[in-house]
Amino acid sequence: MAHNETSIADQIQQLEQAVKHEPGAVLQRCRELLPSIAESGEDATAADAEALFRLYNIAATAARALGQLDAALGLARQALAGARASLSMPQQLRAMLNVRLLLHRPDQREEKQALLAEISALDAADLSPELRFDIWSAAAQTACELENNDELIDLMQRGQVWRNADLSPLRRAEFLWLDSTARLAKGDPTAALESNEASVDIYRTAGEPYHIARQLLFQSILHIMLGRLTQAEHAASEARSILEKIGNPERSVAAVNLLGICARRRGDLEAALRYFESGLPTLRELEHDFESANFLNNIADVHNAAGNYGLALRNAFEALELLRSSGTGSLRQEVSLHQISQAYMNLGDHERALSYTLEMLEMPDVRRYPEMHIQTLLLVGRLYTRIGDPRRAEEFHTEGLQLSRSLDNPSLRRELLVNLAKLKITTGEIDAAEKLLLQARDMPGDDFDALQDAEILRGLGDVCLRRAQADKGRLLFVGALEILEKAGAAEDVMTTRRALGELILQRNAAEGLQHLLETLHMAETQKSETLLPEIHHAVAEALRANGDAAAALKHYDAYMAGMQTRQDRMSEQRLANLRVLHEVDDARRSAEMLRLENRHLQEDLAERERELTSKALFLSNRNDLLARLNTSLRRLQHAPPHEFKRSLNEVVRTLESARQEDDDWLQFDERLNAVHQNFLEKMSASYPQLSPTELRVCSLIRLNCATKDIARIMNVSSRSAEMYRYRIRRKMALASGDNLQSILAGIG
Repeated sequence: MAHNETSIADQIQQLEQAVKHEPGAVLQRCRELLPSIAESGEDATAADAEALFRLYNIAATAARALGQLDAALGLARQALAGARASLSMPQQLRAMLNVRLLLHRPDQREEKQALLAEISALDAADLSPELRFDIWSAAAQTACELENNDELIDLMQRGQVWRNADLSPLRRAEFLWLDSTARLAKGDPTAALESNEASVDIYRTAGEPYHIARQLLFQSILHIMLGRLTQAEHAASEARSILEKIGNPERSVAAVNLLGICARRRGDLEAALRYFESGLPTLRELEHDFESANFLNNIADVHNAAGNYGLALRNAFEALELLRSSGTGSLRQEVSLHQISQAYMNLGDHERALSYTLEMLEMPDVRRYPEMHIQTLLLVGRLYTRIGDPRRAEEFHTEGLQLSRSLDNPSLRRELLVNLAKLKITTGEIDAAEKLLLQARDMPGDDFDALQDAEILRGLGDVCLRRAQADKGRLLFVGALEILEKAGAAEDVMTTRRALGELILQRNAAEGLQHLLETLHMAETQKSETLLPEIHHAVAEALRANGDAAAALKHYDAYMAGMQTRQDRMSEQRLANLRVLHEVDDARRSAEMLRLENRHLQEDLAERERELTSKALFLSNRNDLLARLNTSLRRLQHAPPHEFKRSLNEVVRTLESARQEDDDWLQFDERLNAVHQNFLEKMSASYPQLSPTELRVCSLIRLNCATKDIARIMNVSSRSAEMYRYRIRRKMALASGDNLQSILAGIG
């Protein structure tokens, strides 16, 4: 049956123009048009095939803009199936490129790479320049998606031929986007931003809201990396507005995440928490576990910064569980483990903090990135220091220092040298400490952290203090003080002043005492309860050395009172921390109980699946029985007497009508939907071209029924059952290596 080609062609053209701005309405209209064209079957014209191909592509584009990626993939597969069956190689190639673009889940990576290999194997000599660009772009995008920076950089170098080529505006924007990504992979976010802004300008001119929003999200990330938070917020806000307007909740939540990160960087913890918590329900509804875990980790980070360590632990543990259950790589789990370790460290449970940090250290993805590996070694070292095991801390810092030699990160190497020197001072290895500090001080470079400079000078001052080198140590401490006072690091200033006072005491008791009294006054003015006891103790020692026992006693009393107050507060804090830890442990036990309950539900689901299979087999056996009865009764039709024959005819008619009843099938469909979360509805939405009979066959294949069982249940021949399988695979656009049962099992 040929359609009114002019009418269909006009409608398709209108849909192609409207899909940018009204994807929801366009997708609905495509779903209304598709069945009527798909029903043409053997009578379909070349125009019907072309129309069907274009409609599937339009519908896939609309579904993608709405964030319905699974539906978009199903529609793109339909376009590919149609193209493979009756359309030209360029159209098949475009369909393959669309399917590759929509293979978004981690378990689809192999399929994506296989499809890319098929695309790359095509003879490019017979293709237009535009299609050759599309093939190159597909390879570059795959490298981006697989985070293969080396491959991406290599492809960009080979793709420079396209920089000055006569490309369409949208392809030019796509090239600039890939160029921006490659420049970031090279570590140049400023250059990446230039290419990104140029691509946004082209998309604005072309009126492509989805692509504008996508590039604005990337632009926001680049601004964050460059410390331009205002520009980052502006880009993310505009992207959010566009995505909400076109109805794409998934991408809109990505913009909310970036706004939360900007607020966190500004120190506005309340706003950051508001952003992160507002986006989480949408991700849960979309069942995007990876993105949900990302938000939960961000929420944990905010709670850690705000001192809400119990809430930090709860969110980080939930994130970790989501990532582990979804099989996400250890690099993402490391973020959760870091937040857990940080919270336990802040709660004073250094043993548990250490256990989670050591777990981080064992992750292959962490060891694969040297800088992350070193940072984790640093954290382990700090925790061993807090536990009171400087020797073990020294081992991890030494390993980090050795790894740092292969990195172009002098600031990190300097930090390792300083930390290792502090440990050497703690263990009494003064000469080794001095050597490390001098090595850190003399490292080439002029962009080091000023506070780190002060730390080096103070460390060298401590070495002089232990060697009683008063004059040299005084100069070092004074140099450190100048830096710290300029930076406004009040507590570090007082700690350094106290050490300087103790050093001066070695040469001049009166001057040293005066210096310590000034430091004490500063601490009292600033109400620095953390440092006051130690400063009182240093003043008492100085007064005793000056022979003023009465005044010394007064400061000893103040020291003891301060230490008692500190001890009381530490006890209160420890008690509060224990309550938090107890609550967290209770919550984790409750979560474990829920997991057990969920496991029981899964077992119940398996039992119901077995019941469904039994029901299917019952349908099969019933049809077999009816067929045998029907055959037997028909034989009796020829036997006398006449009245008996007429009665038998009535029985035959009854049996034949019984075979046509759909009650059992309706019950079967209802139970299948109940067990498998509306499987038939989801199949109908993703593959509207499947007939009711084909959907019923899909449900049986999903239950792992063999072809012969399907034939018996459906009351058809085995050949017909095989044809159903073939048509279903063709309409779902499955490749020859795809397992139909596995794909159906993954739906619903």
